[in-house]
Amino acid sequence: MEIEGLQRNWQALGEQDPLWAILSTPGKRRGAWDLDEFFATGQTDVGSIMTVLSEHEVAVQRGRALDFGCGVGRLTRALAEHFDRCDGVDLAASMVEQAQALNRDRGRIWFHHNQAPNLELFADRSFDFVLTLLVLQHMEPGLMTEYLAEFVRVLRPGGVAYFNVPERAVLGDPLPPEAWVASVSL
Repeated sequence: MEIEGLQRNWQALGEQDPLWAILSTPGKRRGAWDLDEFFATGQTDVGSIMTVLSEHEVAVQRGRALDFGCGVGRLTRALAEHFDRCDGVDLAASMVEQAQALNRDRGRIWFHHNQAPNLELFADRSFDFVLTLLVLQHMEPGLMTEYLAEFVRVLRPGGVAYFNVPERAVLGDPLPPEAWVASVSL
């Protein structure tokens, strides 16, 4: 889907039922999410990711993190418990507005509305950690590839990008240790 279509869809979802659009758990439609319960899922997800990275000896500097496709800040809020500063970015203004309102009392968190097919609003080497979950699969492959290149551009040397691109649910053996470390040279 082209970026304009993504923006229209997520803008509408943000206006209609943003928590369910982000985490479409059965029974949570039409405002049925309890806010504390909703944000606790972000803490669980981010905590699990940080544990897995640690178990695989992937060092993560704790300066600045980026939550790409932040929605209302479910993961951004959780990242703030692990990093000095967290930036959430989303292409839907409705999501960003709600993220700002729902996280107004939180320090070290900034939200950005980004309509561009890139992350030019951030300088090169700005982040120690980039996280995006359940976001990239909504994009056409070309746009996804552009954003992946942007993740590399905005990461500091030694930075970590953690993302998923589910095609379908696959259960199997855990990844071998060598699958947890990669290097990219431009």
